[in-house]
Amino acid sequence: MANADQLRREIDRGQGSGKVAYPDPAAAPLATDDEAAGRPPAQAEIEQARQDEIDVDDGPGPNTSDETTRSPSGEGLGLPPPGVTPLLLCALALVLVVAGLIFAYLYQP
Repeated sequence: MANADQLRREIDRGQGSGKVAYPDPAAAPLATDDEAAGRPPAQAEIEQARQDEIDVDDGPGPNTSDETTRSPSGEGLGLPPPGVTPLLLCALALVLVVAGLIFAYLYQP
């Protein structure tokens, strides 16, 4: 039989689905809205929240990496090697300047 404070502590300890062990600086902690309304959460609601947050086995959380997105050099897959991005941006700028000059030449008054 858990209350909302116990459930929040478990979630903050990383026992929740997809949550790392770190305190959550919530503006309104779990169950605050219900208590402010004069109706603290019922035990059934807390148990439902526990099932949704703690008792779920949906695989690794969002901060867990199986390293399949890294290449042997450590770079993420799909990213250009370091130093290529500025080169690509310069090439794009050059293409735009040449296109602008061609446009200005063809459509001069």
